Amino acid sequence: MEARSPPPESVSCHLKQLHAHLLRRGHPFPSAEDPEPDRAYLSVIRAAAAAAPALALAASACLHRAGLPAPGSRALPALLRAAARARWTDTVRGTHGIAVRVGADEDGFVGTALVGAYAACQRVAEARRVFDGMPERDLVAWGVMLDSYFNTQNYRETLLLLNKMKRSRVVPDQVILATVLSTCGHTRHLRSGKTIHSYIQVSDIFVDARLSSALINMYASCMDMEMADKIYSGMQRKDLVSSTAMVCGYAKNGKIEIARSIFNHMAEKDVVSWSAMISAYAENNQPSEVLNLFNKMQGCGVSPDEITMLSVISACANIGSLDKARWIHSIVGNHGFYKILSICNALIDMFSKCGSLTLALNMFNAMPRKNVITWTSMIAAFAMHGDGPSALTLFGQMKGIQD
Repeated sequence: MEARSPPPESVSCHLKQLHAHLLRRGHPFPSAEDPEPDRAYLSVIRAAAAAAPALALAASACLHRAGLPAPGSRALPALLRAAARARWTDTVRGTHGIAVRVGADEDGFVGTALVGAYAACQRVAEARRVFDGMPERDLVAWGVMLDSYFNTQNYRETLLLLNKMKRSRVVPDQVILATVLSTCGHTRHLRSGKTIHSYIQVSDIFVDARLSSALINMYASCMDMEMADKIYSGMQRKDLVSSTAMVCGYAKNGKIEIARSIFNHMAEKDVVSWSAMISAYAENNQPSEVLNLFNKMQGCGVSPDEITMLSVISACANIGSLDKARWIHSIVGNHGFYKILSICNALIDMFSKCGSLTLALNMFNAMPRKNVITWTSMIAAFAMHGDGPSALTLFGQMKGIQD
């Protein structure tokens, strides 16, 4: 999330922390006559950044007040990385202005750091303007810009930028190709994915484990399980990411038995792989298998995530067991999921379908924040239990709030 620079009183507090931090580390504070001011900036910023990004930014302000000239091309990237970590957009823009004033904006390292800092603050358009203005762009700069589009789910621009990169004759590495293949998977653009796969083959790019997993995930997401299986079978070591992609792919194709076989043979499993298999059973209307597998997941000590819990709550609602509903409710509380609106809404529906209108209403009343789904779920619960007057009363309350 984008954030503004800290208020002056916050900066003053950070400056005091900075002095204390540098004293503890035995770091000398540069004087205004330092023969290498940019090196002094870099040294102090790095020392301060070891504690917190805010201290690194305070360090720059402190040195400037001490009489040193503005930081140059050596220190600016470190300053921009600190601003990016703090998500302080105003500070990034201010540092950008310093780079222009000292003539460092055309430096490749500074330009790349600016692109990354703007992207971290969700200012992708500004990142692209800096990127387009760079006189030379190396592999790192292209990678940072591609990541910024991918992380903001601008998949179309990700693919367009890769094509521009190839025309510039900069050869993408495995990390960049994996990012673009993930884009093809998200958009289910099989033709683009196959084009990139062909490019990898004709360019004689070494296919490492990460790239293999990206290819498998792309083909599996695009429902081409034949190619996904071919690549997966050729891997000497089946890693967690590729195996989970195969589980998801076969599950989406309705081949639950094959998905479960791969899942059972996985040497290690994380919450993503467990959730993938649990969701597969939920989507194929096998609630008993969902709860059985969730019980095993609990036994293995793996903490569920939001996706897992939504699948499990839905399965319990389909079975209609109040005992299991109470058990799931306790797990939701133990893992602090009450703050997630979608889970609370699902719990109302679950309690209602498991025969407890009282628990459903208790859940509804305890929710500090409600949306249309919350109200609709509770109204449906009253109607399901034959309490028409309460359903109509609640509907009137909802209309009153919306009006």
